[in-house]
Amino acid sequence: ALQFGFMTLFVSVFPFAPLLGLLNNWVEIRSDGYKLLNHHQRTNPAPAEDIGTWQTIFELLAGLSVLSNAALVCFVMTEVFPDGYTLSTRQWLFCSFVGGVAGLTFLMQAAVPDQPHEVTHQLRRQELAARKLVERAADENEEHFVPLPRAARPAVVVLEDGNG
Repeated sequence: ALQFGFMTLFVSVFPFAPLLGLLNNWVEIRSDGYKLLNHHQRTNPAPAEDIGTWQTIFELLAGLSVLSNAALVCFVMTEVFPDGYTLSTRQWLFCSFVGGVAGLTFLMQAAVPDQPHEVTHQLRRQELAARKLVERAADENEEHFVPLPRAARPAVVVLEDGNG
């Protein structure tokens, strides 16, 4: 989070920051992978719903980076506006940029679903299979489904003799 914050908050001042961050992450992934493979025991995986509080932290950093970079470009960098725009013009540019990025962010969040269609479809299939197998639920097209008691169900035994 710290590296993401530094890269995004000040990218307009030092445009090579994301490239250096990418290089740093590449080296760090390789060295951490070596250490994990050769010097540590594998941990038991634990399920997680999402990344939790980190999602809020990254969204906050992204919003602050828009404000920071817009302020740096509009109010500090004189090379961007060499004609010497007035303060009110720079304020309008700042507000327009921040509003445009906020609107674009809102549109992207509305257009891109949190969960892909394929994942939603697979979760529905998994839920249906669980209902049918565990709860012995009826199919949607079977109106009068009565499950047989366990003792009355026919059993099928397949024996293989090893010859194919």
